[in-house]
Amino acid sequence: MMFSLLGFGALEPIILAQTPSNSKPVERNPRSAPDRKEQPQIQIKDLLVRADATANEIKVDTDKAYALIQIAIAQVRNSQLEDGIKNFELASALAHGFDHTDLETRARMKAQTLYWIAISHAELGLIPAGKKMVSRIDPDRFERTEAIAAIAKIQAKTGDVAGAIETIEADAKKGNAIVLESTAELLAAAGQTSRILELAGQIQGSTRVRLLAEIAKGQFRSGKPDDAKKSIESAKKIAEGLTEIKRLWARAEIANVQDEIGDDMEATKTIEGVPGAPREQYLYRLVTRHAKAGKIAEAQKVARELKARRDSALVEIAVAQARIGDFVVSRQTINRITLNRSYALAEVSLICLTAGDRKTATELYREAFSHQKNMEHLWDNSYVNAMPQYLKKSITNWAEAGGEVDALEWVQSQGSPFVKAVGFAAIAEGIAKRRQAVERSCERAVP
Repeated sequence: MMFSLLGFGALEPIILAQTPSNSKPVERNPRSAPDRKEQPQIQIKDLLVRADATANEIKVDTDKAYALIQIAIAQVRNSQLEDGIKNFELASALAHGFDHTDLETRARMKAQTLYWIAISHAELGLIPAGKKMVSRIDPDRFERTEAIAAIAKIQAKTGDVAGAIETIEADAKKGNAIVLESTAELLAAAGQTSRILELAGQIQGSTRVRLLAEIAKGQFRSGKPDDAKKSIESAKKIAEGLTEIKRLWARAEIANVQDEIGDDMEATKTIEGVPGAPREQYLYRLVTRHAKAGKIAEAQKVARELKARRDSALVEIAVAQARIGDFVVSRQTINRITLNRSYALAEVSLICLTAGDRKTATELYREAFSHQKNMEHLWDNSYVNAMPQYLKKSITNWAEAGGEVDALEWVQSQGSPFVKAVGFAAIAEGIAKRRQAVERSCERAVP
């Protein structure tokens, strides 16, 4: 049976409906995407000019600020630093002037926008500018703490352990659990366990359980399994003294870490008897780990126990099936998803593109976007609508993998200036990320 008969287009060769035991992952190399030489070249400068012009057509300031942030990111990645900084500042100015009848909603919109600007700076390597933007967020806002945590994590992830600790120590709320939890695994892996615990001070209860769990993961990563097990034992002792609901969540968290470090027998003992949402979270994470490891049968077995997280588990399984070339079975799995089918479609689209099937990839991306009806505004009443962020990420991935011409065709067909501006910026960013990946590869190849 040909692939197209089950709705994925004309991908060949013919795929069997059962996953062969010796299947190998599909090559996922964004630099080897097909047909690039045959595609017309997109002029980045012109694309970013169009993005800027389209952003000026956006009537809602919260939408316009978000679009300007995405344009700024693309500009910086494409060596237009001055223009990028200018758009970041324009977005910040808009944030300070947001208008809403509800004062809390207005404060949330402002803080969330400044948070995005701050972490965007950090992700682009502009750490001091990111910290400066954090200082513009009201001190009592949760988003300020989240931004500090994100910046510290970026620093730790890029190897700047001293910088991450400095960022944590400079936080007005020293020992902040959110900041410490976000960086604990990375810092523990870098040998900073005692420093984390020192910063944690008197943090106790379920928060300390989560912190010790993150530390255990870092210790295991750094080749210290015995230390990891000691941290887990400490977490278990604390968990026993918690109220019932907190104890159940703590046990699920501990079991998750035990599985991650390969102690699955202990994980089974820890999770035994844990019901409801905590168990669902643990099982979903287990499905994710099995799927990413290519253990699809194991993932499917665990997924059968899920109820609330069933769809999310099927997304992971469908993507894993596509990675090893089982596209027919992957499509069948996607068809069983009821709520968030678009996420699976977008991921499988990317796999098809990097495997050489541009036509099928384009069809799947279009199908994925067709399932999302609310992409034209960033805020849904007083809360962030995740769809524009999903759209931006998907189009960036599409372009990075070599599908920028097809992505541009889709973006240009949209009627919303917001969708267009974000889409133009995402394409420019994707092309830049692909170019930078090539440059890094060339640098590594030089002796």
